[in-house]
Amino acid sequence: MGGLAILMFVGVTTLALVAKVHITDDSCRLTGLSDCAGYTQRTVIAQIAAAVFGGESSFGFYFIQAVTALVLILAANTAFNGFPLLSSILAQHRYLPHQLHNRGDRLAFSNGILALAIVAGLLLWGYRANVTSLIHLYILGVFTSFTLSQLGMVRHWNRALRTEPDP
Repeated sequence: MGGLAILMFVGVTTLALVAKVHITDDSCRLTGLSDCAGYTQRTVIAQIAAAVFGGESSFGFYFIQAVTALVLILAANTAFNGFPLLSSILAQHRYLPHQLHNRGDRLAFSNGILALAIVAGLLLWGYRANVTSLIHLYILGVFTSFTLSQLGMVRHWNRALRTEPDP
């Protein structure tokens, strides 16, 4: 997974350099804009897709935008699937409040889902829903959770294989 992340980073960076992608936190710093107040920048992926597929009117451009949105939605959904279960296990062992261990009416860990939704709402409010500021927390959360889950799987299988008798 780390190798794939590095490969994707190098690929996106190379395409961005070749396509001359420009992005800034202040649109008025971009040259050639007559009305910077009403200008909305396209994302790096959108600029690369427009350069690769020949503009914003192509099927490839919209396909890349749809796939990017799908990946982000699935990644966000992963937190709402995994955190309530993890918090339930931790609550069972008394590392978190016991209320996180209870299942709701729909057999989901409703308290964990509500806790995660409240924290997400507070982060949106605290950062004023600024994507440029929030993306750092998103990246940190995704890579930390994936790394810890992979580390847990390695430890689990190393233990399981050590206790298994030789054939």
